[in-house]
Amino acid sequence: MLRKLAQSLWRILSTPLFTSSAACLRRGTALHDQGEYGKAVRWYDEAIRRKPDSAVARNARAVALSWLGEIDRAIEDCSEAIRLDVLYAEAWLSRGAFRRMQGRLEEGLSDMDEAIRLDPRSSAAFFHRACLLSDLGRLDEAVADFDEAIRLDPHHGAAYEYRVCVLTQKGDLDRAIVECTNAVHFNPKLAWTYKRRGIAWCEKGEYAKAVDDFDAAVELEPDDLDLYVARGLALLRSGDYEEALADYQWAIKHDPKHAVAHNNRGYTFAALGRFDEALADYREAIRLDPNHPNAYKNLAWVEATCPDAGHRDGQAAVRNARKALELTGGKQTEWLEILAAAYAECGEFDEAAQWQAKAVDAADDPQREAELRSRLDLYQAGKPYREPP
Repeated sequence: MLRKLAQSLWRILSTPLFTSSAACLRRGTALHDQGEYGKAVRWYDEAIRRKPDSAVARNARAVALSWLGEIDRAIEDCSEAIRLDVLYAEAWLSRGAFRRMQGRLEEGLSDMDEAIRLDPRSSAAFFHRACLLSDLGRLDEAVADFDEAIRLDPHHGAAYEYRVCVLTQKGDLDRAIVECTNAVHFNPKLAWTYKRRGIAWCEKGEYAKAVDDFDAAVELEPDDLDLYVARGLALLRSGDYEEALADYQWAIKHDPKHAVAHNNRGYTFAALGRFDEALADYREAIRLDPNHPNAYKNLAWVEATCPDAGHRDGQAAVRNARKALELTGGKQTEWLEILAAAYAECGEFDEAAQWQAKAVDAADDPQREAELRSRLDLYQAGKPYREPP
């Protein structure tokens, strides 16, 4: 009887009504660590009610709210934490990360700068600032920040992976491969090392090596859909169309809303001459992601150049090619030939020749330039281009 009474008393005294702000904060943190974010928020609420000037409790609640998708409320809590304690670096860091989630990159970067000024030994702050710099296209600075994050915390696994991503993005493929190889030697069970090295090999045109790495990654993480999509691309570029198709089929079976998988499967169908299926996949990719530039340009290419007249549609090809260029801000100059081919399919050969001439000027190697120039001659002769069967 006394034991039951003691247990009842303990449950009563363990409720927010009978605990201090610090105890509520500790209870919220424990629940947060268990992934019980809603329950954690309720304990943080009580911690703040008991101690309204607690910047730590405000920031803790902000982090829990972010996991619940309530980013606006999270930012409000961070701002209040900063107002309560302008020297609290963690609140600046949190707000910077949440602003990044909203696409407010410059504001997020400003917050992260302040977090680092207040705590220059924060590996997390350098990591998050590196992510912001990467988003802003400031890749060299991003790599430097990832380097510093790793120097401060050699066990910061995400910093290693993200650094490799940025190295690949900036074209420093050899260093990216070396970084991954070092990581593999350190721990051969890290799937991301094989995945990122495979992507780098793919960028270098070493497709067999890429496939080997993706195979190793799939063995470690067989449920990662993106691995099948990545391996499918390496197989596609190496000409193994049927194997590439199998990877895309698997990915789409497990995630029918995977726009990239639909686009890449469409490209594979086109390579196999299965144009009905290719067009269907490109259109599905666009339906799933209306801002997918590759799907628009691939669709336009088939509509403009397909050897089967039943699949060609010049006007649609022009619209889709223009949309693809618009979505990339005109940066993909290698896609100008698609718009040129679309105009040629419409019989507008002067317009086609103008765009093809721009494509020739943007060519980055003699062989490519010669190929594009031969097509320019075709348009100047009043003939459209047809993709060989």
